[in-house]
Amino acid sequence: MPAVRTFFIDRLREVLTVLVILHHTAITYGGSGGWFYREVHDGGTPTSLLLTVSCAMNQSFFMGMFFLFAGYFTPAALQRKGARQFLQERSVRLGIPLLVFGFLLRPLAVALAEAPSTGRVGERWSLPRLAGPAHDGPLGRAGPISFPGRG
Repeated sequence: MPAVRTFFIDRLREVLTVLVILHHTAITYGGSGGWFYREVHDGGTPTSLLLTVSCAMNQSFFMGMFFLFAGYFTPAALQRKGARQFLQERSVRLGIPLLVFGFLLRPLAVALAEAPSTGRVGERWSLPRLAGPAHDGPLGRAGPISFPGRG
């Protein structure tokens, strides 16, 4: 029997995903927070203050809502699939994106963000850098990378 979809939760997850994208875009253009690239660095302008307030409001609930949904649906999925299959599927679903981000996308993003100051993307995004520790996302704050002469 196919699982019954809860469409309002699907729509809510879509809205929350859009909020995550808007949140990081706001940080890029003057809001407070850490991100790979920041176009605006002056936090004292009215626009920057508005973006910071927007980020603070979003941050106060959107990740918590994602975790709430995950926790709500986990027991049923665990019961339906069994522990072994559930863990295998979660390992693939979460592990592969984590590895791709940690070893490929993040080093590439850092290399591209630093390219204007170093002039060498390939040198910054090299195999020794890839062999280094994987980045653990927001938990391992490396801080935003800024371009000289901008903002």
